[in-house]
Amino acid sequence: MAWRRGQAYSQDLRDRVLAAIGEPIRSVAARLTVRPSYVSKVRSKPRLMGEAAAGPRRNHTRPRLEPFYDAPRARVAEQADETIAELRAWVPREHGVSVSHAR
Repeated sequence: MAWRRGQAYSQDLRDRVLAAIGEPIRSVAARLTVRPSYVSKVRSKPRLMGEAAAGPRRNHTRPRLEPFYDAPRARVAEQADETIAELRAWVPREHGVSVSHAR
């Protein structure tokens, strides 16, 4: 199973861990190719929290330009014919933040 750091395991995997009632933690972990600590945590969550679903991710970093999202939208609404290059020049002039254009 391909897994990237910071990415949550699927609900399907959680359900398979919970379906293996009575099977030892290490054998479930080996069969599903996860760590025994994951199996232990998944099994304890319904007991502690009352639900088996994953909780919300709390390590999300907000985009640096998020506070400025409304200003360019308003500018585009006012001057819809403005090019991206003109808009990129306007943002640092008005807000002191440099921006780039992803290609």
